[in-house]
Amino acid sequence: MPLLLGAILFAINLYLYIRCRELMSKGKRTDATVNDFVFKNDLYYPIVHYTTEDDEMYLKRLSGGTNPPKYKRGDKIPIIYQPHDPENFIIDDPASTVRMYTIGMVAGLALTVVCGLEWIGYINVFPI
Repeated sequence: MPLLLGAILFAINLYLYIRCRELMSKGKRTDATVNDFVFKNDLYYPIVHYTTEDDEMYLKRLSGGTNPPKYKRGDKIPIIYQPHDPENFIIDDPASTVRMYTIGMVAGLALTVVCGLEWIGYINVFPI
């Protein structure tokens, strides 16, 4: 079971990494402004507004929350949005965005390798 879990973790993060890189290369860039916060599960989630190049304004909550808040009201955050679906956006911070998925891929790959070696009897990580 952990072998399958590792492979699934790797595959999901690889898929998300590819989608993220595609959005970074083909998406439209703009600045979002922090309007407010939603406090949920001890985390502050910024509510931002941004305008697309078609002059459409969007008000969205960021998917990641922090405590204490990473941003203040009025802060500008660079974002990248999909031209055909402007509600789908990411923060324009390639290093942290790519790092997140890379860590997930490495963890999934490591779990797959260790469980694979255990499965074929090469190592004994989970003694019974």
